Amino acid sequence: KALQSQHFAPPDHRRRPFDNKELSCSTFALPPPSSRWLLLLSSLPAMAEEVRYNQISLRAEVNQEVQRDLMLVTLYTEAQDSDPAKLAAQITETLNKALGQARQVKDVKIRQGSRNSYPVYDDKGQKITGWRERAE
Repeated sequence: KALQSQHFAPPDHRRRPFDNKELSCSTFALPPPSSRWLLLLSSLPAMAEEVRYNQISLRAEVNQEVQRDLMLVTLYTEAQDSDPAKLAAQITETLNKALGQARQVKDVKIRQGSRNSYPVYDDKGQKITGWRERAE
């Protein structure tokens, strides 16, 4: 069922070689849902800015809730200090706070990973200027 037909000329800033003619646009009732996809897909090339032949572009997005699943997460803390004892205490304190928060969450299994410290050298690579530590 056609409602009305409108005629318009495209704006000057978007003129293409074929734009010197008026374009016609008709408003009509939508076909059944199964035919709407064909209508949408057949109109995609007309909406594109560049003319490309034998190409189609589709985009789909689906959301669905799922049951609780397994997720693995690795949290770490890393710091640097010139005093290795201060550094170790700082890393231990941060790690203990994180573990305390994680233990409050129901059904979360926690395990500690690796803990490493290594020296930080000066620009010449000869003198130790500090220590860096990382704990998981």
